[in-house]
Order: sequence, then structure tokens, then C-alpha cells
Amino acid sequence: MAVNERAVRLVEGKPTTIIEDGRLLTGALRHLALRPTEVEHAVRLQNGDDISMVAVGRLEPDGQLVIVLKPSEQNATRADVQRLETRLEAIEPPGIASH
Repeated sequence: MAVNERAVRLVEGKPTTIIEDGRLLTGALRHLALRPTEVEHAVRLQNGDDISMVAVGRLEPDGQLVIVLKPSEQNATRADVQRLETRLEAIEPPGIASH
């Protein structure tokens, strides 16, 4: 099994990190013959406004860019909203309208 995994990795390649902590890794871009503007455009297509929002960006062997936004840049989940609603209700019980 391990031999097969190594063979697949050799044939398919491995992901290359091109963004780390909001910064482009210029050496990796040069190695892949990518321009910063191409990466910036790809980030915008994936709902990132700017490279600085990205925690990690990896170019997969198939050419797909996979990005992970920094926690502070990620959208709120339903659970996040529910937690906030619960905290607000503790401060101001439901039914009390503030004007």
C-alpha cells in the first residue's frame, strides 16, 4: 500500500504552498511560473478580497488553488450567530424592545 501511495505521489505530484499568512511566496511562484496577478485573481474568484485574508494557499497538482482564509476573515456560521443570540438574550430578555 505504501509503495502505491509513493508511486501515485510521484506521478501526480504534490501540492505547492504559494500563500502563507497573507503573503505570496515568491520563490514558489517563480518555480511554477505564476504571476502574482494571476494568484490574486484566483483568490478573488474564491471570495477572498485580498491575499492578506488568506492563511494558506496551495496549488494542487491538477492546477486547482485551494485557499484557507484566516479565522478573522471567515464568514460566521449558524452556530456563531446562535451563540451571539444566546449571549444577547442573557443581556436583554426576548420581548423587550429597545428604541
